[in-house]
Amino acid sequence: MFQFVQKLAYYPQKLAAFRAGDHAKTLSTVIFYPSTEACNQNCVFCDSKFYDLKKLEFDRDRMARMLDDMNALGADSLIILGDGSEPILFRDLGWLVDEAAARGIACGIYTNGSLCTQELADCLNKMEFVRISLDAGTPETHSLLHGYPLRRGDFANALALLRKLDPDRVETGAAFIILEENVGEIYLTWKLLCSLRARYLELKLPLQKGYRFASSDARLLGRIREELAKIDRERQACGGACTEVVLNNHLRRVFTEGCAPEFLTSKEESPCLTCCFRTIVSPMGYYLCSPLKNLEDARYGDPFAMGLREAWESARHMEMIGRPCAISCTYNDQNEALLRLASGGTLPEAGVSGGQRHFL
Repeated sequence: MFQFVQKLAYYPQKLAAFRAGDHAKTLSTVIFYPSTEACNQNCVFCDSKFYDLKKLEFDRDRMARMLDDMNALGADSLIILGDGSEPILFRDLGWLVDEAAARGIACGIYTNGSLCTQELADCLNKMEFVRISLDAGTPETHSLLHGYPLRRGDFANALALLRKLDPDRVETGAAFIILEENVGEIYLTWKLLCSLRARYLELKLPLQKGYRFASSDARLLGRIREELAKIDRERQACGGACTEVVLNNHLRRVFTEGCAPEFLTSKEESPCLTCCFRTIVSPMGYYLCSPLKNLEDARYGDPFAMGLREAWESARHMEMIGRPCAISCTYNDQNEALLRLASGGTLPEAGVSGGQRHFL
């Protein structure tokens, strides 16, 4: 799911519209926050600690119109997550997934996985991917970082939920935000995921408002290397037939380029073109991209006042596409490829491991 450059080749019509500058026809993926209402955890790195989030959520009528607008715009994938909330607590999640499927829209979800019911598992098994925000290899550390009473058993529930998901139908994985408290549990978490046939473990560094690192403590980096070395030895011993470890762009930069942690989310300013293909839909507004979520100058409409298609095709949004950006984000490699394409270059052939074609 992380091969954003290769996936571009699966969208020839979108790329043709991109080359022609017809950005009204390039939307592929909507990153959707259905609610800001409720969460059953209080994670130390939650967005709610950095933004003033109003309590709002979408009703079925507004979501149905959004899905219809996605069809009209040719968007084929929906990523569901929470804006200071937990999406599996959203009362209309099952309805949303079924309505999306009826329109040919693939769904994926980012969730804390803290509930484990058959009804929820049935819903998630209809999705193309499920990513659990795990962040720990033990119940004690999970409880500490996710802010809930240890006796409630959310960690065990997350693992049980992963067991209920069919890895042959759903790409399953876990995210792990690395802090001082959990850095020594990276290997242990990977071992747990291997036993659950999870596809990947994504390692990330903590971010604050405006896509900046919460800490530039370089002491973590040595400990991360030690954990990765343990994993690499076992992966080699088993021939790589186990859970993949994915370093997000920032960790790759620090390990391969020697970039100082405080500069990992910065790059030389250049036009942002990845937002031609995806957008944020949140109760807080329509936004260009995840790094700028909930920042007013990246907002191009109010979803309670205008539909997705109207907002996407609006003059304000079209003027914002391609604005200069100095943030090195998850989609930086894709943006570099699009800049080359816009200058007459070519893209690599499609060859996505596992064959996932959506979530551009």
